[in-house]
This record gives sequence, C-alpha cells and structure tokens, in this order.
Amino acid sequence: LLEDSRRAVWAGSNRGLAVFHAGRWHPVAMPADDDEITSLFEDRRGRLWVATPRHLFVRASEQSPFVPVAGPEGITAIVEDIDGSLWVAAADALLTQIRESAGPGSPPAPDLRLASQPSQAGRVTSAIRDAHGNLWLGTARGGLFRVTDPSRGAPVVDRVTESQGPASVGVYALLEDKDKDIWIATQ
Repeated sequence: LLEDSRRAVWAGSNRGLAVFHAGRWHPVAMPADDDEITSLFEDRRGRLWVATPRHLFVRASEQSPFVPVAGPEGITAIVEDIDGSLWVAAADALLTQIRESAGPGSPPAPDLRLASQPSQAGRVTSAIRDAHGNLWLGTARGGLFRVTDPSRGAPVVDRVTESQGPASVGVYALLEDKDKDIWIATQ
C-alpha cells in the first residue's frame, strides 16, 4: 500500500495495481503482462514507481502513463537516498542504483550485495531511508542491513546483529518515527 503526495491510496497485489478514488477501488492497467505488483514507491519529485517480477515502471505525473525503466528483474523494494538517487532491491539481496539518464558509454550503476551468498539474506522485504541518509533493508532470512553513504562512491554495508537490534532474522517491515527511532517488524 502507498498513499501518495496527492493523498491517493495505491494497492499492489498478485492481481495487479489499483487506486482508491471516489470511495472505491479502480484497477490500473499496466503496459506489460505482469499482474503481480512487488513494490510501490513515490519519489521526492512525486513520480510513482511500480515494480513487478519482470519490470520496473514510472509515472511522471498524474496525467502520464506508466513507462518501463531499465532495472533488474525480481525487484522487491524501492528506496530513495538522501541525494535523490533511486535504489531497488532484488530478490537475490542485490541493491542496484537506477540511473534514468545514463546514456551510451556511461559507467554502470554500482551494485551492492548485502551478503556474500544471496541465500544468507534471502529476499529484501522492506527498505527505508532514515533522517541521517542511511538506507535500512530488512530481509527474509538475513535480518537487518544498514547502508551508509549509498551514493557517495564508497557505501558501507553493515549487518545489524541480534544483539544490536532485531530479535529475529526475518525482518518484514521498517518504519522511522518522528523521533527518528527505527521500528522493526520481525517474524
């Protein structure tokens, strides 16, 4: 679920995308045959991002259609860093920066692996940016990860251990409250 900056509520499910308007849900047609929605995100520019198992789409404005954007398959979470760069987490615990304006000959976007073996972390289940600019990623089997300075050339990936935070290795939701405390929902 996502409430956008215009106060519209969006829902993604294994049956597609819908928006709540005028007291009822309205299905939204996507430009591909994927029905399952794996992640929804609104960036600071008000653009709506939608991930499916095989595609990533963006809608620039309320009147614009969804258009495909190059990205990895299997996106499970989308988050924006403090510099406005968009990062997507794929099912194999890989964090990839999306570079919309990269042209031919541009250097590839950096990828960050959360664990040396993807099976150690499992899929990324949730992602947030905190008030300090850190990215926090919850995983199904690897617990909680913090990425510091994600767009500054030398990001650092740290796994938060059980003694430091979550009481379980399965993290399913993250929230930063107004006091800048990070809340973690686990198994």
